[in-house]
Amino acid sequence: DLAGRVDIGQGGTISATVSGRRFDIGAILDAEEKGAEPTAETAGESGLRLNARFDELRWGPERKLRQANLLLHRQKGVVRGLVLDGLLGKQAKLDIKFLPGPDGQILRIVADDFGEVLSMSPTKARVVGGTLLIRGIRPSPDAPIEGDFIASKFKLSKAPTLAKVLQVASLTGIGDAMSNKGLKFDAFEGKFVYRDNRVTFSKASAHGSSIGVTVNGILDMEADTANLGGTLVPAYSFNRAIGKIPVIGSLLTGGENEGVFAATYRVAGPLENPKISVNPLSALAPGFLRNLFGLGAGKPQSETPAN
Repeated sequence: DLAGRVDIGQGGTISATVSGRRFDIGAILDAEEKGAEPTAETAGESGLRLNARFDELRWGPERKLRQANLLLHRQKGVVRGLVLDGLLGKQAKLDIKFLPGPDGQILRIVADDFGEVLSMSPTKARVVGGTLLIRGIRPSPDAPIEGDFIASKFKLSKAPTLAKVLQVASLTGIGDAMSNKGLKFDAFEGKFVYRDNRVTFSKASAHGSSIGVTVNGILDMEADTANLGGTLVPAYSFNRAIGKIPVIGSLLTGGENEGVFAATYRVAGPLENPKISVNPLSALAPGFLRNLFGLGAGKPQSETPAN
């Protein structure tokens, strides 16, 4: 339910100004995921410039952005600039910018409700509240986006993969707490590389008073598969206090985000039913011995970007 004006320039560039009550972009996103190439009719041989505002922007039954404002510049199938903002859920603000900078294209995503942002994605994890900041840079159109992220002060109420890891690690008490009341986390932060619907995480960790989790590896969002590993640290606050003891603390815990009582884990395969392995011996080993008993979780198979 929209109206607007479309102009075609002498060079074939399409300029459009559009507004309306509702626009469902689900079919467009499906075409993007299937790798459909833009044509002169859909994107303009020289590019597309779009200025749009919709009361409701939809891309699925439960996925919508209200009071959406969109500025888009696309040239020969490549997004050169994007600004999108609006409201998620009740009144959660989302602001996405992907704009040219001195060293390449700069990505910045800010949201005041981490849970509402996750509800936009196909993930089965359920998060309540929290704030989100994602920053990245793409040096050239054919390069990956590299950056960092942090989500703060949220509650995890459902996470099927983490629940299975906790079960295999015999940490059912923490899993039950997550299912009943939800687990509170102070932060989830780390670095990422994004390319072709694949996200490679490094130095990523989530921590709250009940548990700490480190994450390294690859998440393939197109194939819905994962190759992730890391360390589980129950009673994170207690472990962290031990880690602050001068000299001996780092020896016992193994360094930042590690602990005296910890276990290494690995998740590999389809997200619907991944293969999960946990090394119980590492739960009894001090931090400086944990790598000897581990599953190589700290050094997942690296991703070599295509040339």
